[in-house]
Amino acid sequence: MDLLRRLGPSEIDELRKKFGTQGLGMGPFSILLSDVTGSGIEELCDLFNDIDVKMEGRVSWDQFTMHAIDDGMAEKEETDSEIMRYVLECVYYDEIPYSIKRLHWYEGINKIGKLVNRGRQSLVKLCNPLTMTPWKVTTSLGAPPLCAEVIPNTIGNDQLVVSCSDMSMSFWDAPTGNTAIMPMMHTVRLDESQLCCKWSPRFSRLLSGSRSGVLSMWVTSETPAVQSCEKLHHQAINDILLIDNTVLTASMDSTIKITDISKGRVQSELKGHQQGVCLLTYCKEHSLLVSAGYEYDPYVWCFQMNDMTPLRLQDKQRPHRATLMGLEAIPDTPQLISVDQKGIMKIW
Repeated sequence: MDLLRRLGPSEIDELRKKFGTQGLGMGPFSILLSDVTGSGIEELCDLFNDIDVKMEGRVSWDQFTMHAIDDGMAEKEETDSEIMRYVLECVYYDEIPYSIKRLHWYEGINKIGKLVNRGRQSLVKLCNPLTMTPWKVTTSLGAPPLCAEVIPNTIGNDQLVVSCSDMSMSFWDAPTGNTAIMPMMHTVRLDESQLCCKWSPRFSRLLSGSRSGVLSMWVTSETPAVQSCEKLHHQAINDILLIDNTVLTASMDSTIKITDISKGRVQSELKGHQQGVCLLTYCKEHSLLVSAGYEYDPYVWCFQMNDMTPLRLQDKQRPHRATLMGLEAIPDTPQLISVDQKGIMKIW
């Protein structure tokens, strides 16, 4: 049932209000959806019975939306690309044990960013994905790196942005030639550390999230500088996700906020996590947002219905037993990958 895909946010909100807090019985449910979808009453009565598996005589808004999502995903799986299968090809041992803080995939330049923590001798390497051999390398950062982002085609060259624990943001030139060492172009000293950063191609701006919950927007042409900033969360912003005109921020205050960049205002706030939220990813094919943090299980949200109760993905036979440190929705497939700090990786 693709009803939710065909309705806009305002129409979905109006439909939700008509369900009320108590839900609808079979008669009101069938009449309401008949007006919206044009389907026959008999067909909608069958739909009501499919949803009301406990035979309670009423269907709530959450029950209806979850059934619609499950139904839509089942239809989509029939046309999805073949399930991807993963095989371990090789293991690389080229760093001091436990020194790799984080890996980033930079699709725009087809490179893997390796954040290496060696104290004051920390650095960032941009590596070729098939061999993990370094393509470009920074010089010593002077402090452990917290996050890094690539800004494509800045004044003729790609640019690497690195945030470090000494409250600095450094900007490095990544020329296309054979030079392996990247020259540092600018360093900006800040009042607090930036834990995450993301480049917005749509707005040609760099976004960063701070330890105190402030979202900053940067201009990066010529001399980089903070253009604007806004306090969105009570605690640290751990991750930033861009979807069209909106920016989603995951915070240690256990909330996810959706902000319209063009209008500069918060559209909605997602509540469901009991502890800090660290990771965000988006499945475009199903319009599903997935989040994770300190609760060991990913949470799935319908992006078009911000007040919906999230679905918690749980593997009862062999659950995650540590904080999730990696979360990725694989494009053009129905797959989601989650990885925890104890080394368990799950493909959902």
